[in-house]
Amino acid sequence: MFMLMKWILPTIVFLATFSACKGQARLDTIVVQQGSVTAFMLNGKQLRPKEMVALMQPYPLAQGQMRTAISQNTVGQVFAFAGGFVAGWFIGRALTERPARWPLAALGAGLLGISVPFHNAAVKNAKRAVRMYNYSVLIGQ
Repeated sequence: MFMLMKWILPTIVFLATFSACKGQARLDTIVVQQGSVTAFMLNGKQLRPKEMVALMQPYPLAQGQMRTAISQNTVGQVFAFAGGFVAGWFIGRALTERPARWPLAALGAGLLGISVPFHNAAVKNAKRAVRMYNYSVLIGQ
């Protein structure tokens, strides 16, 4: 009987320890997937920026960082749209053999170039917000 207890008790303690560790694994952390587009995933579902802001509600620092990223992305998209429209309009005129105003096409290309730093800053701040959120979730604050 003593020999049986000698193995059963450590086995129960061992199993209880690992099941407790497994039970504390957090599945609600956000994963960043890099590719041609940066995607943010939660439990296999891609999150939109507004969903991330709502998810980060209990963590104001991360939420503020995400709002900054959304603002920067919006400004970058405005510049990109305007630049693409202006450059495309005048390049299209040149392709149809109408007189093109190349300085305005260059202005459109410049607006496109201005949008790139805004996009890069938005991605950087979104990743920073995800790191802050995941850290806060993992330490339980």
